[in-house]
Amino acid sequence: MDRVSPMLISVVWLLLLLPVVFTYRLVRSPTSKIPGPSISKWTDAVLTYQWLRGRRCHYIHGLHQQYGPTVRIAPNEVDFTDVQSMKTIYSTRETFRKTEWYQNFTTIDKESVFNTPDVGVHRRLRKLLAAPISDANLRAYHDRIERLTRMMIDGMRGEMVSRGVVDVAKWFYFLAVDVLGDLTFGQPPGLLEGGEVSLFRYSFRPRHSMSNMPFSVSRMREKKKNGYPTYGYNQFLESAMWMAALRSAFPRLTAWSRIIPLPLLSRAKEATKTLAHLAEAGLARHKRLVDGGSPPQTVFTNLYRAQESKELSPTQVHNQAELYFIAGSDTTAGTLTFLIWAICRRPHIQTALVADLRTLPAEGFDDAQIRQLPYLDRLIQEGLRLYGAVQTSLPRYVPAGGADLGGYWFPEGTKVHGQAYSLHRDPGVFTNPGEFDPSRWEEPTQEMRDSFMPFGRGTRTCLGRHLAMIELRHSVAHFFLAFPDARVSTVGGMSDEDMEEQDYFVLSPKGKRCLIEAASATMASRRTTRSVSRAATMRATAVKKTTTLDIEDAVAPPLKRRKRVAPTTSELDAASSRRSDAQTAATAADATKPMLTTTTTTDANVTAPTGWESMYEAVRRMRAPGGVAHGAAVDTMGCERLADRQATAKEQRFHTLVALMLSSQTKDTVNAAAMHRLKTELPPCKPGAATGLTVDNVLAADPAVLNGLIRAVGFHNNKTKYLQQTAAVLREHWASDIPDTITGLTALPGVGPKMAYLCLSAAWDRTEGIGVDVHVHRITNLWGWHRTRSPEETRRALQSWLPRDRWREINGLLVGLGQVICRPVGRRCGECELGQQGLCKAAKG
Repeated sequence: MDRVSPMLISVVWLLLLLPVVFTYRLVRSPTSKIPGPSISKWTDAVLTYQWLRGRRCHYIHGLHQQYGPTVRIAPNEVDFTDVQSMKTIYSTRETFRKTEWYQNFTTIDKESVFNTPDVGVHRRLRKLLAAPISDANLRAYHDRIERLTRMMIDGMRGEMVSRGVVDVAKWFYFLAVDVLGDLTFGQPPGLLEGGEVSLFRYSFRPRHSMSNMPFSVSRMREKKKNGYPTYGYNQFLESAMWMAALRSAFPRLTAWSRIIPLPLLSRAKEATKTLAHLAEAGLARHKRLVDGGSPPQTVFTNLYRAQESKELSPTQVHNQAELYFIAGSDTTAGTLTFLIWAICRRPHIQTALVADLRTLPAEGFDDAQIRQLPYLDRLIQEGLRLYGAVQTSLPRYVPAGGADLGGYWFPEGTKVHGQAYSLHRDPGVFTNPGEFDPSRWEEPTQEMRDSFMPFGRGTRTCLGRHLAMIELRHSVAHFFLAFPDARVSTVGGMSDEDMEEQDYFVLSPKGKRCLIEAASATMASRRTTRSVSRAATMRATAVKKTTTLDIEDAVAPPLKRRKRVAPTTSELDAASSRRSDAQTAATAADATKPMLTTTTTTDANVTAPTGWESMYEAVRRMRAPGGVAHGAAVDTMGCERLADRQATAKEQRFHTLVALMLSSQTKDTVNAAAMHRLKTELPPCKPGAATGLTVDNVLAADPAVLNGLIRAVGFHNNKTKYLQQTAAVLREHWASDIPDTITGLTALPGVGPKMAYLCLSAAWDRTEGIGVDVHVHRITNLWGWHRTRSPEETRRALQSWLPRDRWREINGLLVGLGQVICRPVGRRCGECELGQQGLCKAAKG
């Protein structure tokens, strides 16, 4: 047998020894005793996989729930959730240096205030950047931010009118980029005016053709997702962030891609190049403004001066500009998107917010006034807790000499960090941490304050946090003042799945969209309270009252009288021909014609319209859970739902009556907020009496106080008088209860038949008639069930043929349908079963 080569023996021994040495080092490693999954002792493959899935922070949070506050997530990497470890790691002394992860996440050859591990460089850059973007110095830019915010609202309204819904994620991104462009370079890219194409026109000089642009518009043609368009900016953002995640996970792979083309990375690389061009173009535009003799005021002024004095190179200034676009656009936009979505899904929160916003001056307001709104502030705090832009871990290296963290000792070079996602969801600090509950910030504990780090902690805290807060305040305020009835849409398959959190360092919705709809989008801008009140008074005094009218009937505008113009001969001939044709077709049309006319004020005797039962059942399906018209404002904030269920039965009946009186010419959301204030803030009539909505408290209230509590509702001055007059009648004649007859109810000031029938049904559970409001009157006429001139005529017509067991429910069915589908302006006939089945006369037309 030949001798075995000594070299071969050495190789074999080496191969056998390596696993032994590797295992020994793992066992002896300080992190080997840290709780965590077994695989994390050997490899970071699982962590990398979750990172590339956009689930890193969720994965680490799950490990904490399983293993506790200190958990090993990779062989040399540990995450903490205890506050003391956070204070140590992210100390202002900066002894725990940033790891190379930050340079890999951006690009290693582009040093910025974000990624540099050099403490000296960071301090020098921060000194230049921090002061101009401080809370105090940003006041100089409030007007510019306000102007761009209003442009965003106008753009949203236009999209709602044209499409029926608006993608708020897109518009918040447009706002963030335009604000950054304006404040950094003195001129916004113009996304709010020209859409995403403006982003790319802004990025390139004329010599670049559109087809040759990195991530060009020609490659961003509109696509469809479940029938609804998605936009190129979605692809752009997703590709840029995914490329950053890939760089941080495989830095060598991205280096090889510069030599060996990898199709998988081509789109992501183009998106990254576009960000660089954005910064380059912005700096060039700023230079042209300066050369033209009109240097703009910007937050980069100190950097421009540092470049002129050779303290910074042009490359360093360019790097900071590129960082600003990345760090300040999708971060603020993502938080705003989640926040609007969370509010719109919770009507009680939305109602309270709108009421808070209605206290702002109608003629305009500034940032200082918005800051004074306590409920808005709590909402933003809660939004930052759950949906702050950066929820993932921020790695640092343990310094020389090691460190004690979380009850364990770690040697120099160990990667340690914590993540806001887990701190903000600690059940020991935040009760019901997964619930969006702004009330938790009414009296925050010290533990809550210590655990709250939506903008990071220590000297590396986000530079743009003050700008982000301004954008959050202004955007939320203007959005819900413009669209108080906003609701999450289901158009194009929009669902909660679209809003699942995705973490590529910046938290964003998985679907890269958030579709919102609002009937108020087609309404004019809100008028001042004074002008509304004046209009109500003028109209009310002009009405000759022959019977008791509802408040809304008293203030409704009179029908416009058309000026009579003498017809021409050709018009008379055409009219004669049309009459002849109509008479010829009358017999055939009458067989299926559902339209019925009733103009009498006496009880009508009307035949039921053909096919009414099929139409009624279709409406029931649409209004049922899961239907297209389910979840209307009336379902949660209708008048019969606004009584305090903890009050006595008598007080609940009074609450229902008051809710109905306030509801005229007022949206359900606003009415619910006004009722909440009356139930919780109306002063007691005497010492020792309870605060809240009672007959005695209404009578004893100073009219100015009562008016102030309901000032958000339409025609609040008149309603204040009616409420106190009604309370006097109730106390004198009805023992502070409300009448239980239609005659008694309609005798009350401001209560007409519609209110009376609704009140009798809701308060006394007795149905003696149909409550017909403007929705029921308008929709039944649209369907062709009758031709009536007023809600009262409609009520008499309906009661003559509609089965009595449907009298109570028809109001809620049609009001909800009118709020969501069959809206006064912008009807969504394509989503309505009646329109799809050809049952609706208006849809046919």
